[in-house]
Amino acid sequence: MKSEVVIKKFPLKAADKSAISIEIEKIKQSCTEFTYMDSILLWAEANDIDPSDMGRCINSTLKEKFENEAINAKLVKSKNASSTRPLDKRLFGL
Repeated sequence: MKSEVVIKKFPLKAADKSAISIEIEKIKQSCTEFTYMDSILLWAEANDIDPSDMGRCINSTLKEKFENEAINAKLVKSKNASSTRPLDKRLFGL
């Protein structure tokens, strides 16, 4: 059975990284089958924000959780692998 997800909308200028990250965490917790990527993309869509801008909208704690999830899913290489671009730039197109 799927959970209904309620997404709080607010203007990006009025929000800070912590507030946005908390809202994304709420989405993730309310719908356990969602990944962090799903939650971030859902929030971005609901707030009319380009997903490639989300790297600038979330705090480092959420970025780290997202990174670990992406590494475990083998979507990106681990931190130990060499890369010239930081992870948020590779994932969010920054």
